[in-house]
Amino acid sequence: MRRAKWLGTLGLAALLVATCAPRLTAQDSPPDLLARLSVEDGYLAWDGLRVGMSLVQAERKIGVTLALDRNRDQPCPVWVANADFHGQSITVGFPTPKPGAKIQWIQVRFRGALVQAGANELVPALHSRLPEAVWVPPAEHPDLAEADDLQPDFTLEGKEPQALRLAPREWLVLSTRPCIG
Repeated sequence: MRRAKWLGTLGLAALLVATCAPRLTAQDSPPDLLARLSVEDGYLAWDGLRVGMSLVQAERKIGVTLALDRNRDQPCPVWVANADFHGQSITVGFPTPKPGAKIQWIQVRFRGALVQAGANELVPALHSRLPEAVWVPPAEHPDLAEADDLQPDFTLEGKEPQALRLAPREWLVLSTRPCIG
């Protein structure tokens, strides 16, 4: 008898939870996947770390001393440093190893929900965050549609010309335009 009463109470509780719990519907807005992306003081930024910020300012923002090393992967940026920044693995690039050198390149390697998101989620999120971003068709495929571009590039005007490259499920690069490579 006790068991039947307990099961009845448990069933009633389950029914209340099922009917009262909020449900996601098609009308609910999805999470803003690129909420950390912005333009600050005319420069592209990720979570407050922005292109044009000095090495010293970047170290203060990230909270660690950056160990710069020569970039062997590409000619621009010449100097790079890796760090963990608010749960994302980032690489920042500079033209020189001097304290006053300005960030010219930031790569954010995706973790968490960003790894799950494909181009069909990230590109609309990008346009929502930065409506001024203009897609640049790849030179080798000028007839390609933006929706079919697997690694889209975007340009933005600001204090200086800037670019953004998106590799869905992998990374995002914010850069001065000459350094996008």
